[in-house]
Amino acid sequence: MIAGPVYRYRAKVRRVIDGDTYILDVDLGFRIYAAINIRVHDYDAPEMVGPDRARGIAAKEAAEALLLSREIVIESYKDERSFERWVADVYVGGESIAAILTTEGHAK
Repeated sequence: MIAGPVYRYRAKVRRVIDGDTYILDVDLGFRIYAAINIRVHDYDAPEMVGPDRARGIAAKEAAEALLLSREIVIESYKDERSFERWVADVYVGGESIAAILTTEGHAK
């Protein structure tokens, strides 16, 4: 179960792991940054292994093209099923990355 948004932050993408999982440098304020692993809320990209490998790689590359070297905004959620995982709505240029990637055909 995922509760509503907890916090809103500015961030930069350090690394795109796959189409829906990123490592972010999150701006916590006061010149304090944290590297946080997040999964995109309400979006499921194809896996990068198995029969959907080509689509998974394409989703990762599309996310990299949209996100790397750009400032983004995230609204975080705590995934109650996992102590360590954070889920976030990710916005680039004011648009939801989940909506963009889904419209481009990169959703599972």
